[in-house]
Amino acid sequence: MKFSIITPSYNQGQYIKDTLESVISFQSNISLEHIVVDGGSTDETVAILSSYSAIYPNLIWSSSPDHGQSDAINKGLKLATGDIVAYINSDDYYLPDSFRIVMSIFEEYPEVDFIYGDMFLVNSEKLIMRSVKSTRTSMWQHLYVFGFPQQTCFWRRKIINKIPEFNINNKTCMDREYFAHMIKHKITFCRISQPIACFRIHENSITGSGRLSKQYQQDQKLILKEFSSTLYLHKSLLHLIGKIIKQIDLARRSEIEIFSP
Repeated sequence: MKFSIITPSYNQGQYIKDTLESVISFQSNISLEHIVVDGGSTDETVAILSSYSAIYPNLIWSSSPDHGQSDAINKGLKLATGDIVAYINSDDYYLPDSFRIVMSIFEEYPEVDFIYGDMFLVNSEKLIMRSVKSTRTSMWQHLYVFGFPQQTCFWRRKIINKIPEFNINNKTCMDREYFAHMIKHKITFCRISQPIACFRIHENSITGSGRLSKQYQQDQKLILKEFSSTLYLHKSLLHLIGKIIKQIDLARRSEIEIFSP
């Protein structure tokens, strides 16, 4: 089983080494390719990618202007040759042996199309701020509360032809939209109670800076319009109900849950 990991990149030179190491070095004896699609960085990113590719032949990279993160991910997915695909941003990173954990689940449960798990929220210095526990989800929970921790998500490459590409017009929550398509197509999900990756929050990240908060609201509104049948209910009520259900699910969650929302 081969992994194809896509990393969209732009001017994250101070963090991208952690991303590269977590894919290429952490995951020993795993068949993989790491595809980095850089948007024409002007910092040290290109020099770092060049130096790593000289050592690791399974690192594939390019650097040229693009239309943003979604465009870069789409380009990477088109180049992917692995059985399992995922994307991780150039300031986040995987935990050691996470690929082996994921691979064992895919091998044991051939009906599973998509795997996700727990993650750590870390700061710019990689210090853990809190642990994020995953729960099983539904369409409206995914849209209104919290669905899949993107950094921990892996899916079989064969299913990407069933759903639209990442929306290049969505600049902030493209993963939520993409995964909503997967829920809509009723693929089989597997949630595991193990930490897989780290989500780094810093002053230059979309989440940490809040610089695209208005864009996020616009993107989220369009997603809700496309996928939600509960728009007639107040969003705060749906969020409250979802939080209650999530707490119940956290209290009773098992090590492995296989489901189709």
